[in-house]
Amino acid sequence: MQCHKAKNFKEGADQGSKVGAAVVELQKALPRARVLYCSATGVTDLENMAYMERLGLWGPGTQFDSFTDFFAEMKNRGVGALEMLAIEMKASGGYVSRALGFKSAEFDVLEAELSNTDKTCYDNAAAFWDEVRKQLQIAMSETQGGGMVMRSYWSAHQRFFKQVRHCTTFAIPGSTVVFHIAGAMTCTHAFVCLPVSSVFQ
Repeated sequence: MQCHKAKNFKEGADQGSKVGAAVVELQKALPRARVLYCSATGVTDLENMAYMERLGLWGPGTQFDSFTDFFAEMKNRGVGALEMLAIEMKASGGYVSRALGFKSAEFDVLEAELSNTDKTCYDNAAAFWDEVRKQLQIAMSETQGGGMVMRSYWSAHQRFFKQVRHCTTFAIPGSTVVFHIAGAMTCTHAFVCLPVSSVFQ
């Protein structure tokens, strides 16, 4: 499990994530176990660090009694303090951030051939969303609605077509992908990297 699933933990609150609470309890139940927090989106917000008790940034032996105290102090000191925190954690070995290099990397673009049925399905979906947009604009002009309506519309629009893109009929056949992977694997010192657009894939 990637640790970002525990990021919604709220210290001393009932409305926090149950997964986060379970992760914290597991750390407390195994005080001698070594813990490694691994995530691509671990600290999108400082508040998401609440479950990372093993970092030693708050608690016994530190200047902060709890995460609440640590969070308040860091938040008040601004971005500069957060940068210094990251530097200190990297220097002490508590934080490691890596990125893949693109030296000697090769890219191959595969196109999914859409049937006439697929094209018709996509066109109908696009026409439907366009009609929804027109009707929303008419309703907004008559009711003096705010911009939040269209923001919600475009958000739903984006999510819908993102899911359409992942549908089996619109995706590259698995046999084609496997064929290209097998060809790449025959090369010396070659590995295959398949990017995904979501951490849940």
